[in-house]
Amino acid sequence: MESIPFTAIAGGLIGLVGLGCSAGGVAIWRGKPEDWPDVVASDLVVKRVARVLVLVGLLLLLSSVATILHAPGGAIVGAAMILVFVLGGFWGNYAVFGDVRPRHT
Repeated sequence: MESIPFTAIAGGLIGLVGLGCSAGGVAIWRGKPEDWPDVVASDLVVKRVARVLVLVGLLLLLSSVATILHAPGGAIVGAAMILVFVLGGFWGNYAVFGDVRPRHT
């Protein structure tokens, strides 16, 4: 039985993060829900953050495919996109909630 290459596992995990990121962006696309009392941003800011979430999610998915297919530099781009996702989480939380919320991020 052949083992699964590390890059396939890493690429799959990057893809899962990308799907979650995109799903989060789609979930808040229409503005802040009324049942989120801790959101301090306007609907416009929430929509902008949603767009960035979807964009980063799509880029994560693309880098996931590149990593799985062993494209030159694919794993490096995947790792860089994970870093962009984490750092962007601090920005997104600050923009939407007025706090970086390190525990949430």
